[in-house]
Amino acid sequence: MRSADQSRGAESASWLAHRPISGSASRTAAALRERRLLVICAVTTVMVIGHFAAFTFFARIVAAGAGLSGSGVGAVLLVYGGAGVLGVLLSGALVDRGLRTAVVSGCAAVSLALLTLDLVPGSFAVTLIAAGAWGLAFTALPVAWQTAVLRAVPVQPDGASALYVVCFQVGIGGGALLGAVLLAADGVPAVLTVALVFATRGTVLAAALTGPSPRPAVERRWAIRRARVGRALRS
Repeated sequence: MRSADQSRGAESASWLAHRPISGSASRTAAALRERRLLVICAVTTVMVIGHFAAFTFFARIVAAGAGLSGSGVGAVLLVYGGAGVLGVLLSGALVDRGLRTAVVSGCAAVSLALLTLDLVPGSFAVTLIAAGAWGLAFTALPVAWQTAVLRAVPVQPDGASALYVVCFQVGIGGGALLGAVLLAADGVPAVLTVALVFATRGTVLAAALTGPSPRPAVERRWAIRRARVGRALRS
């Protein structure tokens, strides 16, 4: 009896060891092979780290740079939020006109806004303009990034989207933590400088994106891979 149980246990272990990976894990693993997806996720991670390193302490940055407090900081936040609503409304049209252009210009606008806040402190008008550009650009970027992710891996949207969401969440947490460490160590100037470095690097990465993927060729590759996985699961 013990020998039979051991034999069945060995067979079960062998089946589990050779069982093909299925579901979202296999889709994510396959999606990792697409270079364009990796570049988009890298852009997302770097840009979100830079954004949240600074945005988490937005009120401190505005107060230190333009000498504002109370209603002044509230006005700048209102401009940022209003511009963000406009960015969401315009994002679809911008992506339709040119996805790569939307991604690169959005990243560049965030970088320029951070550079302006870093180099031209003390002006309420300049702070309002920079905050508006920052809010408009960054709220439009996630729409462009998600569209780029889905176009990069059109037949495996679940795995690609899962990877993108993980990168975005890592960027949020990593950026906030980085900003807190910098603020405690060296103050607002260090936060803005490092955020600008990340945003600039994200812009350079975004510029490395080539034109739209050849969709028929991509779809053929993924169809072949899905057929292979299906045959493995049936065997």
